[in-house]
Amino acid sequence: DFRQVLMTFIGGKYISKLFRFVWIPGIPQYEFARRMGFTADRIRLGLYCCDYEIFRNAWIESHADKKKKYPHRFFFVGRFTEKKGLDNLLEAFLAATKKTNWDWELVLIGKGEMENDIPSHPKIKKTGFLQPLELAKMSKEGGVFVLPSLYEAWGVVVQEFCAAGFPIICSFGVGAATSFLHDGFNGYYHLAGDTISLQAALEKVASLSDDRLLEMGKRSAETSANIQPASWAAEFWEIVADNS
Repeated sequence: DFRQVLMTFIGGKYISKLFRFVWIPGIPQYEFARRMGFTADRIRLGLYCCDYEIFRNAWIESHADKKKKYPHRFFFVGRFTEKKGLDNLLEAFLAATKKTNWDWELVLIGKGEMENDIPSHPKIKKTGFLQPLELAKMSKEGGVFVLPSLYEAWGVVVQEFCAAGFPIICSFGVGAATSFLHDGFNGYYHLAGDTISLQAALEKVASLSDDRLLEMGKRSAETSANIQPASWAAEFWEIVADNS
């Protein structure tokens, strides 16, 4: 946007000369950092990291039960706002339910201004906001994570549910998906703000066998290990050492 364009001029003249490194979450921020005057050797990735162990443990503890019977539940975690694509998700889910008469449920975790707009439906449940430990515990009951945000600069929650062993559905507007979602490998992308595209992704996942869903979840868990607190700390100390 205009502010970012302006910062590319200011950054090149001032900011990149004041700081030796810029530490960013991932690829979506990389080009902006370059335009602000930072060369590739001065850009570090992996700024954001989830509480990896508690979500990985949830996956390990639930794996045997999910192998017996995979939970047909979509999980959405975030503020109940249009910016998060919640209106698109509700519309897509209800349309898919009418079309296919499937057994999948939608679990909404969070709070926000759209709370009263969520329809009363036997297959839609909401829990309210949960702290990370509670969220990790509840993840044992879920099957597929969905984040249909119109725009999400990053979204640590994507890594949390990858670590918890979930196949993932994200819009192209979610920054963290560039690191943790590989289309067709551990989930699917859809067009941000496009209900039809989101519905197609929901139906595609729901058509998969439980064994395939379990395998996709395992791939997510493996992908989530790319950024961990230990690697974050190592990156931090390397930056400190380079500044010494």
